[in-house]
Amino acid sequence: MFFLTLCISLCLTESGFALEKSDKNCAACHKERVTGVHAKQKCETCHAPNKEHFDKAADFSVSAKGCLNCHKEYSGILKNPMAHRSAEKAYVEKTYGRVDGQFWNKNCQNCHVQSCMNCHDGGNPHAIKKPSTDNCQECHRDYYTGIEYSGYGQREDHERYSRGKEHKGGKYASMLPDVHHTKGMTCGECHSMKSLAEGRTFSKTCTDCHVMNKNSSVEHSILEHSRMECYTCHSAWANQEYGTFWIYLQNTKFAEYFRWVKRPHLDYAKSSHTKQYADFPIGVNARKKYSPLRPQYIALVTHIKDDKVVGRDNEMLSADFRAVFPHTVRRETVMCESCHADARRLMRERKEDRLYLTDKDGLPFESFYNFNGFKVVNGRFINDSEYKRIVNKNKEYKKASMKKWRQVTDVVESAGK
Repeated sequence: MFFLTLCISLCLTESGFALEKSDKNCAACHKERVTGVHAKQKCETCHAPNKEHFDKAADFSVSAKGCLNCHKEYSGILKNPMAHRSAEKAYVEKTYGRVDGQFWNKNCQNCHVQSCMNCHDGGNPHAIKKPSTDNCQECHRDYYTGIEYSGYGQREDHERYSRGKEHKGGKYASMLPDVHHTKGMTCGECHSMKSLAEGRTFSKTCTDCHVMNKNSSVEHSILEHSRMECYTCHSAWANQEYGTFWIYLQNTKFAEYFRWVKRPHLDYAKSSHTKQYADFPIGVNARKKYSPLRPQYIALVTHIKDDKVVGRDNEMLSADFRAVFPHTVRRETVMCESCHADARRLMRERKEDRLYLTDKDGLPFESFYNFNGFKVVNGRFINDSEYKRIVNKNKEYKKASMKKWRQVTDVVESAGK
């Protein structure tokens, strides 16, 4: 009898009669069981009725009304860069868009927040959870800062380098994770939902938890180091991609030659000149502090159509570096010479020290590690007067360096006893 009644009800609904919108009728078709913090909520508390049925509670296409009706303080998330990605779209339009107006749709559009559940989904939208580091890394991976936090280093694009730790469908080099990750901290402990909804990148900085004692180390005792971000010394490594090559393939037999590299779209093959992890460059960020740098993109495109190159081979569309926080913090730091005696890290690589002869490879610059021809989009490179001061090994430098070496040898000797 129950099944006969149900069939009649469904037929009436199809004929235009409204089905009574109650939790009981929802359960007739939907077998989901709500658990967790929302277990006592009625279906319609989150799912508002529309002309056809009911809205998906968390979708940004309906302004996430099912969530934000209660969580009004987070409504700013709809305007967050993770949702609209306007900066990335503008960058693509002025670079790759000059070659292919559909570049964004083909290669970039899939990775942006479209629903609250993109971050809060623990595998079941009716068992909502706080975002984990794993949730964040659904998007914050590859060349988007975040994957380093868990100790994943980018591999080269060619298939022969497809080895190492597997994560999110990709292969990564095994690197030192951030000490905060090792201690069990999640992304949300420094990047709270509240801060993101308010348009802020973070909710906590290093000094909110750590009080710097100038007597705790040689480095902390040097006044000039107060002009540095904490993570300039304490970042162990950073993913860096030098020379990002895109091959735009249209009606060409040469597509077969690129089968061993990444193919984000049928029209494209992607590779890079080199990827590395350690010894990131140092520049000045928007806060006027010395900060790690890495290429945002040194973007080069070759357009092959009907088996012929259209325009220039390896046309450079952008030559941008960016000041970044690598999220690879460790308690230990590098030695003095790593910065003060390394022209390469200060973007002043000398010709005689070059490993990559990029100009002889046909690229429109002499070195990836010389500031000439490049710019920092959110800061600047170290200027000449700063460079001279940094590499000047005066009496004070030698004294501090010797003190540091004594500190290191004391630790090594005590560990061996």
